[in-house]
Amino acid sequence: MASDSLDDGQISDEDYLDVDKAEADLREVIQTTIANISLFSDQKLVQNDPQIQAATTNIVYECNKNTNFGDRDAFILANAKIKEEAKHQADLNLLLEEGMQFASMLYTWRSCTNAIPPESDTDSKEEIAAKWGKIYEVLNEECKKLIDFYDFLLSVSEMFKQELMLIVTKKYVSDTYLLTMGRFINMIVIVNALLTSKASIANDFSSYKRAEKHFKKGLNINPNSVKISHYFGTRNKILNELRDAVEERFLQVHDVFCEIINHFLERFENNIYLLPNERFQFVTIICYSLVLLDGKNGHLDKLFEGKKLNLSRIDKVLKQVSVVPLYGDMSMELKIVVTALPTFEMFRNKWTFVQTNDVRSENVLQNKLNEFESQYEEVLTELASLQNSTHFTKLDLKEVKFAKKETDEKNEEIYTLALNTLRILSQMTCTIIETYSWKLIHPPSKYDVIQMSDDTCDYAKATKYNYSAAEKTAIIRLIGMIKGLQALACSLKDVISKAIFSYIYKEIQKLIQITLREPLRYVVKNKKTNVETILSSLRTCAVDWPNGKPPMDDPLFKHEKQLKKNYIPEIPEIKNKLVPPSSTQIYLVRTMLSSLINDNTNPLTKAKDLKKELVGRGLESINSFLKTSIFWPYMIEFDEIIVKCCDLSQLWFREYFLETTNSMNRGPNSKVVQFDIEFSLSWIFIKHILESNDTCLLEYLFYLFDLYNDSADYALNKFKQQYLYNEIEGETDLVIDQFIVYISSDIFKFYRKLAVQKVAIELGLQNPSERKPIYQTKYLSILQQKSFCILGRKLSLNKLIGSHVLTHISTAMNLAIKRFESCNIDGLIEYCVLKDINKYTFKSLQDIFEEFPDYEQYYSEIDESVNSPHGRFLIQLLSLMDKDFFSNYKYKISSKSFTLEKNVIRRTLAPSDDHYVYLFVTKDSYRKFLKYFQEFEGTIDSNHYEIIAHMIGVDGITMLMKIILEIIKDVTRVLWANDCENVYKKLPYKKETISSCVELAPDPLSNPRKLLPPMLLNFFHFIGTFKIIGNALALALNIEEHYFIKENLELHMAYPFTLTPKQASDLNNQESVISQFINKWRCFNLANSLKIIKNTEFSEQASTACGLSIKKLCSQKSFFGYLLQELSVFLQNEETEVWFNIIRDTLEKQRLEDLQSGSISGQTSANDYCPFAGFPQFYRLWSFFQYTMVLDRNNTPAAHENTYGNGYILGGIAFIVALKQIHQFEIGDMCYFLESRFESVSAKSAPEKQRFLSNLSYFKNINKKCINILTMYIDPQKSEEQQKFLRPDRQDLAPFH
Repeated sequence: MASDSLDDGQISDEDYLDVDKAEADLREVIQTTIANISLFSDQKLVQNDPQIQAATTNIVYECNKNTNFGDRDAFILANAKIKEEAKHQADLNLLLEEGMQFASMLYTWRSCTNAIPPESDTDSKEEIAAKWGKIYEVLNEECKKLIDFYDFLLSVSEMFKQELMLIVTKKYVSDTYLLTMGRFINMIVIVNALLTSKASIANDFSSYKRAEKHFKKGLNINPNSVKISHYFGTRNKILNELRDAVEERFLQVHDVFCEIINHFLERFENNIYLLPNERFQFVTIICYSLVLLDGKNGHLDKLFEGKKLNLSRIDKVLKQVSVVPLYGDMSMELKIVVTALPTFEMFRNKWTFVQTNDVRSENVLQNKLNEFESQYEEVLTELASLQNSTHFTKLDLKEVKFAKKETDEKNEEIYTLALNTLRILSQMTCTIIETYSWKLIHPPSKYDVIQMSDDTCDYAKATKYNYSAAEKTAIIRLIGMIKGLQALACSLKDVISKAIFSYIYKEIQKLIQITLREPLRYVVKNKKTNVETILSSLRTCAVDWPNGKPPMDDPLFKHEKQLKKNYIPEIPEIKNKLVPPSSTQIYLVRTMLSSLINDNTNPLTKAKDLKKELVGRGLESINSFLKTSIFWPYMIEFDEIIVKCCDLSQLWFREYFLETTNSMNRGPNSKVVQFDIEFSLSWIFIKHILESNDTCLLEYLFYLFDLYNDSADYALNKFKQQYLYNEIEGETDLVIDQFIVYISSDIFKFYRKLAVQKVAIELGLQNPSERKPIYQTKYLSILQQKSFCILGRKLSLNKLIGSHVLTHISTAMNLAIKRFESCNIDGLIEYCVLKDINKYTFKSLQDIFEEFPDYEQYYSEIDESVNSPHGRFLIQLLSLMDKDFFSNYKYKISSKSFTLEKNVIRRTLAPSDDHYVYLFVTKDSYRKFLKYFQEFEGTIDSNHYEIIAHMIGVDGITMLMKIILEIIKDVTRVLWANDCENVYKKLPYKKETISSCVELAPDPLSNPRKLLPPMLLNFFHFIGTFKIIGNALALALNIEEHYFIKENLELHMAYPFTLTPKQASDLNNQESVISQFINKWRCFNLANSLKIIKNTEFSEQASTACGLSIKKLCSQKSFFGYLLQELSVFLQNEETEVWFNIIRDTLEKQRLEDLQSGSISGQTSANDYCPFAGFPQFYRLWSFFQYTMVLDRNNTPAAHENTYGNGYILGGIAFIVALKQIHQFEIGDMCYFLESRFESVSAKSAPEKQRFLSNLSYFKNINKKCINILTMYIDPQKSEEQQKFLRPDRQDLAPFH
């Protein structure tokens, strides 16, 4: 065999074939898998939820493109002086960063001295020393920061003086350097303002100084403690020192400050800024540069008169921004700064912004809002168009090849769009911050706002009472536009960033490789060494040749003065690359270009103007490039800049007002730790949205929550203070709770109002045409937000609101049951209406909230009928029937209704003001429904029977029958034990015949009270007892009728699905006809259809439903018939004699007394004396009782029915029917045989005769009706072994089954 000849290490050809086949199969599987996975890229995820949330910040790596000139050494051939300036600016930026960190420390500083306990006279020296030691231990770490801050201020002050003198010696001062110096001035102003306003800093350091003195006892004490304490305690110490230094060197540095002021004036007027805080920085720098220049003695008059500064330009700028925010809730009014200038009085008339009253009216804010809306819509449309086109290019990137020119134009459009987006975002943010800052400084007086009291704190005046409704609406809309536009732009940041990088790269390369070629050739030819050096350095530090090498055939690189004959320079092809220049690279390019063409050379150094050496070659292109590239440092950091442009974190911080409020409250218990949530601006705006009826404002709701995200991020990453974050988090949690409670309550009211309108229309209380329009989309956009992010947490909004709405529904259901528990049984109508309203409300909300439970299951939980059939409703219903209904209502057979007796007080429950929402929402609706409910007061009719049959169901009806049977048994026992003794004593001593009964009957025209006094002994209690029995039986009868009406209706509706084939005329074809009929209607058999598709779950449910329908068809048993059968068994049982032992003993004593008196013979036994074992002669008792009612002269049939009703008659006849004594009663009843006796009555007794006959006919008709009704449900001829009605196996109902 071939395989046997191979060695162990060899592989046969068949094995190679198997391996190849396996590899081919695996390759095919991999290719198929990759193809299937690639299909997902073609799937578009459809998200219909409205985007009304702010942009979320993810924890991702972001490259910091601002290197702070750290890569300056990489550009070896760059201009050495410019590189040196870059190094110097890097050091200045570090000092600026350190200064802003100290500013954050000062702003967030909270007094430690307030926590120090006061000294007591009883303290010993050891206790005092221990206390000061603890104080020193606590303050030491914090005050070390203040000592470092003091050292920093000294170094900054000295450095600023040196920089001023250094600028004087420079030949050229770049715009970036002027911007850095302006930021230094701004930083000094902020630090000075914070140190001046925060009195707690000087107090804490003084406490530290005293604690150090006690703790160290003069050893190793910081010698500068006194200086530091004095430095911190002097107002405007930093600014005054710098002002004095500038005044000493005024002649040397005044031109520098004029240059700084003019530079920032130009930037402000031409809107050369993107960040909101830059706008306020520029104004602050301009204003305080004037302060430093003016000094103590006033020098601005020389500069204004020498036209080095233009006062009208400055005044125009300050009029636009009269209040600037410094830090958080600290603001500065520039009017105060300008009026403090020594030269102010000289130019008072020219400072027009001081003379005008700066009033921030609603119209100004509204006009700005209208301008922003038009710009916002344009930018939003372009971003949406970009988003749509982005989806297309992502899906079809392999097939679509854009032309190079189209790509360049597209990148430029996206760059312009991104720049416009940042500009409008910055402008809107500036508007909000300006309004907020102005409001902080200008609080209203108590005469302007009525709600304000004398004890209202300043922060409440500045926030809660300082904004009108129109201003709140305008600011909310601005915040919504800011956050919405930010969210859309951030979703496109990858596309925008790539376009920006490609555009900037292309522009720089076009400038260096194409635009600057001719100017460079010119300066090389004409030996312009300075310009050639700058241009060569510029090309070297930023060029990126297509092939990595310059075109060597170009004579320019060989330094040839003349071009070759017929030489045409080749225009290099610049490709699109996603390689943006670094911040250092942009700085070097811009600085070198601006040094060539800038007119603002330092006049003190008499530097040569290099612009003249270019003789106009390329100057326009360079100017255009410098204007365009001024925003590039911002645009390459688009991700960070857009966040800064939308930063509204400062709206929350209130450290300055906390400081001032606590400084005014001197009491130990009057210190304010944090202001109330009602004063928080974020909550004020959120509350305004919730309380307003403007549906459009609801879509801005989630944007306002992003203010807390901004504040929390600033507290952690900028302030680096955990306690501030904790306070923000605490307020955010409280606001979310308040928001959820408010919005859930409003949503519940909204959908309950819809349900109330629907029920009112169904009941005919409201015309459908009069239905007020309720817009169901009011909360749709909010409820469609499954979750939203806040403080790094993702909250399930749908779940939170749903749980609170479910609580409101639970309250409404509980209130409906409580109202039923507190009223009579006629309150069923109200309970049914409220239940329908609750159901409609629940079903409407169930479609919105994901985790809503099943209605029936939830109602069972509220009704407490989950684990027990005895729910609150059923227990209350049965309790009302037992204690109230059966005894206090009277039944009328003619109308089949019950009416409340006149002497019974009807119970009601008046709703409180809070309950109207859970009933019918409004008081007007409550009055409308109350008028409807009053129609059913005191009456129980078919409406109530239908409700009871529908609500309690089969199990409830079964339980009701059981209760009714027990009630009848109980009242029967009491009846025979207490009331019937006297009646049976006067019956004949032997079994009477009909003739004897007639002879026993007295004269019908005589007084019945004299004739039958024993029967009238407990007359009304006797009637009341049988009224209870009759009412119980009448209620059971009517409930069963309405229940079977419902059952028959359901079976009638199911008739098309239970069709039976007609019998065929030909019996031989009977089976074929049946089979054809079954096949014809087979499609209607849902159970079989589900079995065919093999759906097990639904198939089982359908089979169960079919089984229930068959049981309904085959087991139509009567509840009432079974009740009568059980009653018959009870009355005929020999064991019931035990209940009458008391009567037997009494009658036996009476028989013995009669024997002694001789009234009876000795042969009369006890059974003859009272022969009623098992009620064999109940018909006789009822006959005498009925005869007594007929003899009553004061009763007419109508009056009798209104007084007593027919319930007691139904109860008595039911006993006769149950005892099978109908025949005996009809024959032996004395009333039926008295008509013949009226023939001998005289004519003068005709009215009495007519009355008697009328009453007799009335009772005869009622008896006949009752017998006809009852005999329909029980056949007296049937045996006691009649089949019982079986219900589902419930152990608690087993005795009744």
